[in-house]
Amino acid sequence: MTDRPVAPPSLRVAVRVVDGPCPAYLAAAAEEIMRVPGTEVVLLLVAPGAGRHAAHAPIAPRLETLYSRLERRALRGGPRALALRPLVPQPSGAQVVRGASPAAGAAALQASRVDVLIDLAPDDGTGPATVPPQGRWRLRYAGALDGALQPSLARPEAATLAESLLSIELPSGEVVEAGVGVSALHRVGFDRDRDAAYWRSAQLAARRLAQLAAGHAVPSPGIDRPSRAPREASPAPMGRTDAPFRELGAVIVRKVLDRLLYRSEWCVLVRRRGDGEEPPRDLSGFRPIDAPAGRFYADPFVVAALPHGPRLYVEDCPQGAHRGRISSLRETPDGRWAVERVVLDDVPHRAYPHVLEVDGTLVLTPDSGRRGGVDLFLVRGPGGGLERVARCLDGVPASDPTLLWHHGRYWLFIGLTAHGMSPWDELHLYSAASLDGPWHPHPLNPIVADVRRARPAGRIFRAPVGLIRPGQDCSDAYGRRIVLSAITTLTPDAYEERPIGTIEPEGVPGIERTHTYSFDGGIQALDGFRRVSRVRLGWPRR
Repeated sequence: MTDRPVAPPSLRVAVRVVDGPCPAYLAAAAEEIMRVPGTEVVLLLVAPGAGRHAAHAPIAPRLETLYSRLERRALRGGPRALALRPLVPQPSGAQVVRGASPAAGAAALQASRVDVLIDLAPDDGTGPATVPPQGRWRLRYAGALDGALQPSLARPEAATLAESLLSIELPSGEVVEAGVGVSALHRVGFDRDRDAAYWRSAQLAARRLAQLAAGHAVPSPGIDRPSRAPREASPAPMGRTDAPFRELGAVIVRKVLDRLLYRSEWCVLVRRRGDGEEPPRDLSGFRPIDAPAGRFYADPFVVAALPHGPRLYVEDCPQGAHRGRISSLRETPDGRWAVERVVLDDVPHRAYPHVLEVDGTLVLTPDSGRRGGVDLFLVRGPGGGLERVARCLDGVPASDPTLLWHHGRYWLFIGLTAHGMSPWDELHLYSAASLDGPWHPHPLNPIVADVRRARPAGRIFRAPVGLIRPGQDCSDAYGRRIVLSAITTLTPDAYEERPIGTIEPEGVPGIERTHTYSFDGGIQALDGFRRVSRVRLGWPRR
């Protein structure tokens, strides 16, 4: 790919958007762009109704709203991305061109010497023909990996993976794809999945603009690739008016029967580990640990270098309630694991008790639940008491904080959820010289934007091939399997990883998913999701 110009010290950005109510995610995208520091915004407001954002549901238009409401209520959808709302607030002092015809838009671009045109208006063929030096940016989607680009997502015939992209048309005529994100797209639950993909795409232009304002070239090698052939989204085949209703009804019936007949829970499984042994490929040889009646364990982290033998730090949660605490388990002489003590129970929900040893000191970074942010504790003394040393990223909706000490610096990997997005689609990275900060976001955030491996799934460990990061594959269901990725580049300015293997939820009867893996010394542990029959027909309790 040829060299691209680097952004000037101050960017002039034109945002082309509908003058009046527009889909909420597009209004949010424009507002995010206006908040990027180091930019001056020119608003090109086009007349409403010039184009229409297509939803393309495969049912009659009069039933579409009813079906969407039923599906959203039954499957707990998030904020509606296609709800119409006006753009607020408009930047004070910004140049505003209303009713921007192609000629007026082109004149405004030339007169304002705009560096970037971000086009958030419908594709009606009336946009300015002029392409600024840093390109014309548009949001595009692919209903399947490597599928043709579309201006919107259509309900698929079967579950698939969708891509959210930022297409950049350069003055040379070359088009590249930037900011690619992969998310799940199901036929039943389509509104929820589509909305999450749209809300994610609302972040793409602002993130890219921030990189450009910071002096990064656009596009950047290693992230962008030549564009696929674009096409307009075509309506889904008709003649299946009641099919989505039947499918949604079947899903609801299955969920009701499942809750009546089974109790769902996670459990922790352990197995001995030899020196230099590679990570497992499935659950063969692992033995489940039974929690006390009315509770379950998840998110195990093994710590070997402790007095009186190894410990398991786990999420200890009551069945049927989102009220977790952190407990430590100790191995008894007869080979069982029992609760030694409750380590942390200070907020409504604690989970993912990530424990890392750094120079003989244990650092605990548990998940804070809906509270957000990241609390950092030191584990002190033989009793395992905690000392809070810092709280970082306060207010950030962080999930599963995973700490790494590498090359004299702390690296904090977190799942991060923005407004309306899925909580397992993106991985962000922060770094600091000490635990009390300051913590700096990585310039390439999100460093992973793929539902198949983004969310953390355990402690990062060293292997002959280098650092290995466990991640969750949530494309089919939350925590379906563990994906192991080799980190090939980790610096303050660059990050790269590549998947090298998986841990499948196979080898132990009744286990359907697995989403956390760790080891230390001669012990390795992971967790599994299972359904326990309420009539004693399923998983045998021992």
